[in-house]
Amino acid sequence: MRTSQNGYSAPIDPVSRELPGGTVPLRAGATGDLLAWVGEQFHSRVEALEWPGCWGYAFRDVVGGQDLSNHASGTAIDLNAPRHPLGTAPSANYSAAQIDEIHALLAEAAGCVRWGGDYVGRKDGMHFEIVASEARCAAALGGLGARFTPPEQEDDMPGPQDHEYPPSGDRQFHHRTIETRKTSQIVGDVWFALSAGYQDLADLHLYFNHEQAPISLANVPKDTRKWWPVPDGCESISWDYVCAGPSSSSLVYGPR
Repeated sequence: MRTSQNGYSAPIDPVSRELPGGTVPLRAGATGDLLAWVGEQFHSRVEALEWPGCWGYAFRDVVGGQDLSNHASGTAIDLNAPRHPLGTAPSANYSAAQIDEIHALLAEAAGCVRWGGDYVGRKDGMHFEIVASEARCAAALGGLGARFTPPEQEDDMPGPQDHEYPPSGDRQFHHRTIETRKTSQIVGDVWFALSAGYQDLADLHLYFNHEQAPISLANVPKDTRKWWPVPDGCESISWDYVCAGPSSSSLVYGPR
């Protein structure tokens, strides 16, 4: 078991958190609850959340580094990422009033959450991450009077079901959870499919149960779909690649 930069264990089985307009997978417990609160406050006090463009759990390293990202432990969330790209100064895409409001909601979170816009080096205005223990996060939530309905596990996958991913010139990381008690009731095979949209997928790696499968492709041409059988006992699928255009994935139960 590895740990992310902030000391939390990874990988995890994330849970979906309801935010205005969509859901984001985050860590179970007070850490994920507090990040969900940040997302809600950001929407109501800073700017409306835009979908796609809000992301949570992703088992990957820090972009441009070798340390495990806090996204890998479900203790980080990106909000309106296309509006606030990595490496840009917050003043380039937030107003002074918006920056003040972000600092105000972080103060209300009792120092448990850090904003990437405050980084000393490369700025990351989309990014919010946990920098305190589970106990401190729970205490911060208690001070807010926040109450949450326990979220359901992400992606029950009654299948077939497609997920679409927006264009990006960076490496993309995605994760799907499989409800094994449901797949066991299905007669036939379970297949995972990945589709390239208007651009090729490059340097693709596929993982079953967080372990790299013997599947690594240098290129998946655009307008094609690749299929792989899901091994018995598999409870999660992760994959990463580089693609400038949109892509999608799906689980298919039974014959292809």
